[in-house]
Formats: sequence, structure tokens, C-alpha cells
Amino acid sequence: MARRAANGEGSVWRRPDGRYEGRAYFLAASGKHKPRSFYGKTHKEAHDKLTAALAQAQRGIPIPDKTWKLGDFLDNWLSHEVLTNKRPSTYDQCESITRIYLKPGLGRYSLSQLTVPIVQRFINDQISSGRSLTNAATIRKVLSSALTSAMRQELVTRNVARLVVVPTHTTRQVIPWSFEEATQFLQAIDEEPMRAAYVLLVRYGLRRGEVLGLRWCDVDFSKNSLHIEQQLQWSKRLGFYTGPLKTSSARRTLPLIDEARMALLAHRSKQSLYDTQASPSGPAKDLVFTTSSGLPVDPKNFTRAFRRICRQNEIREITVHHVRHTTNTLLKMLGVQPRDRQLILGHSQLDMTLGVYEHDNQALRRESLTKLGDALTTETEEDQAPGAGLLSSLFAVDGSGCRQLLPSGSTFSTTLRHLTDYFMEPQPGFEPGTSSLPYRPEHSLFTGLTEVSLFLTVRRRRWKVGKVAVNLAVKDV
Repeated sequence: MARRAANGEGSVWRRPDGRYEGRAYFLAASGKHKPRSFYGKTHKEAHDKLTAALAQAQRGIPIPDKTWKLGDFLDNWLSHEVLTNKRPSTYDQCESITRIYLKPGLGRYSLSQLTVPIVQRFINDQISSGRSLTNAATIRKVLSSALTSAMRQELVTRNVARLVVVPTHTTRQVIPWSFEEATQFLQAIDEEPMRAAYVLLVRYGLRRGEVLGLRWCDVDFSKNSLHIEQQLQWSKRLGFYTGPLKTSSARRTLPLIDEARMALLAHRSKQSLYDTQASPSGPAKDLVFTTSSGLPVDPKNFTRAFRRICRQNEIREITVHHVRHTTNTLLKMLGVQPRDRQLILGHSQLDMTLGVYEHDNQALRRESLTKLGDALTTETEEDQAPGAGLLSSLFAVDGSGCRQLLPSGSTFSTTLRHLTDYFMEPQPGFEPGTSSLPYRPEHSLFTGLTEVSLFLTVRRRRWKVGKVAVNLAVKDV
């Protein structure tokens, strides 16, 4: 006789359509107990699914209150989490990735059906269809963020997007401007209406949004200081808006140097001639840089003007953001300390200043190699100093500095005593008690000791290396 299932174990039976169904009550995320069914072509398949679900429930993992399709969940995630907790630019990116890629490709799957092979195949198809590796990585990032939210709501037990592999893309090498190129650019903007903005861009390494979001109240001409407090951005949903800076460290106060001061004063006099008809309001209120009609400057138009200046003056074209790399690299070449450069650029971590925004160039490489060559030349000259040939026999017969060739029991103290005896050895005709020092015509005492000091500096290093080598050889034996 078949055993009756205990309370809470659930039951499995055959349905009229021929499939098997297993059902039991589970604790839901809302705190209530709800029935949940599992289906299979055989009794064993349905029973295994039910058993796995019961084992998960025993570990304290509740079942979701609702069976979510990925497309529906993404819409709910965008409207209730991203829209309210993230910046408008972040929402725009997540919304476009969801609408263009995720919902058409994976929206039909339920959250519980989403597996690593399914997502991996989807990402591979995107790359095969011509999407860039950067775009594929962004798609994976947005999906991973959404599934992390699903994990917090206990709708899924793992984030399958984190287990998906995206090929590593090669980052384009940043080659910042040299001193000559930066100077050429500053000379080319003399007649530009936005000259002051470009001066701040090069001299301070400000971000584009920080330059365009600068207000006159942030410029203190009396104390010669510049306060970076906000940035200007554009969103499809909001249009132009001023928002917080990228990080808390980006909020900083910088000294107002003379060139920037004069450029801002000249810009203010030109701005007063604009026909604004009324005081600007909204995002453009009190902004330093506006259009002739008093509106905020479009960041894309600012970038287009920057590229036009480079092309017209035959200056190597870089991106506006890479000007920050230029400022950091030029400050490095001038010997400015890394911590000071971090504060000027407004980085939250020093590794960002040193590892991402700091670059070298041919001039720095040439200077470093020249210093190395000079050091090696000096080392060789010390090795060939006067008296080296005379003293080498005390260290090694072949001049290699190997400790195994030294006389038995030789140390630096005994070697120095041999050298002293050599230079203090009385010459023929020397009488004890006289005030004159013993002297050899070819090596005086003081000249000889100087030679010894120079030679020992070089040989001491080789002797230490030889000592370590002999100890290791003895241990091996």
C-alpha cells in the first residue's frame, strides 16, 4: 500500500492531458503561504521539480508572489527604481538598452526560466550581428543590475547575467596633447566667443558639464577662487538640467589664476551685450556660459565647436574629455605631486589620477632613458676608478667579484686591513718617530683611501650577491 504524503510534502498526480503535476504550499515573499505547481512529462520529472522547490523553501528562500516575465519586470524596474533613484542620464541609458535589446530578445522568458546558456547565447548573437564589445558589455551590465534588484525582492535566487562571459574589448589608447599642441590650441581660441570655457578646460582639466554648469556666483573675483558645485547635462526626458557632480570629491575650490580671471572678465563684458530680453530662468539662471539668447550651451554643440577649432588650425584632434588627460599629464611633467593633481581634477581615488588619466610621451621616455644611461655610465666609471686594478686582486682573481675566489677567511674588515697595511707600509729610508707619514710615490695615504672608498662602494654590492649565491649553493648540496 502506497504511503500517504505527510503534511507539507505536497503531492504528484497525473493530469487529464497526460502530464504530471506536483503541488505544495510554499511561503511567499509577501509572508503568506501559497500553492505552487510543477509539471513534467513523467512522474519522476514532476516529483524532482517539487522536491527541489521544497528543499529551497527549507533553506528559507520564499517563492515569488507573482510569476514575472522579464519584459514586465524590466518595465517595473525602470519606473520604480531607476527613475526614482538614479540620475536622468542613467535612466536614459537603461531605458534605451531595455527597449532596443533586452525586451525584444529576452522579454518573453520568465525570471525563473532565465538561465546562463540563454543569456550567453543572446549576448553572442548581439556580437555576431555586429554590435561592438562595448555595447555588449553595456547590455550585460543593465541586465545584471535589473536581476540584482530581482534578487533583493527574492524573485530569483541568483543573477545569471553575472555568470555570462563577454570578450574583453581593447581600450583605445589615449595620447594627450603635448605642451606645444596645448599652447597652439590656446593661441587658436583668441577670437572664439567661448574662449573662457576652453581656457578653463585646458588650464584646470574641468569636465565638460562642470564648465557649462559654472555659475557667476561660483566665481569669486575678490578672493580669486573658483568653486565647482554643479554640472550641466541634457536628458531626453528633462531636456537641459543642472545636477550634482559626478562624485563628492568633484566638489572642489580652485585658485583663480590670472589668465582664467582675465578670460572670465572679458566673457562677462561680452555676455552683457547679448539681447536676452529678460533674465534667464530655469537651468540657465546665472550661468557663466550661455547662448546669445540666454539659453544653456548644448554640450554636443560645445564638442562640435571644439573639433572645428582643431581642424581649422591643423591641431591633432582629441576628444573634449581627453583634455583632462592632457592637463594631468602636463602637471606630471612639471613635477606636481599626485595628491595635488587628484584634488585639482576632482578624482575620488588616487588610482584614477595615476592609472587612468596619467600618460607618458616620447619626451618623458627619452628623459627617463637618459637618466638611466647616465646612472649606468657613472656606475661603470666608479668600477674603473683609479686603484680598481690594484685592489681587484684582493677580491677576485678574475675581477668578477665572486666570493668563492677570495682568500680563505677573507672579510671586508681583513681586506680593509690589507689595504691599510699596503698604504702604510714604510718605504726605504723611513725612520720611526719622525713627523712625516709613510709615502709611496704612486699612492699617497689620502689618495689611496679615497680610491678604496670608491672601489668598495661598487664591490660591496657584488660581494653581497656572491655571498647569497654561495649560501644557496651550499644548501643545495
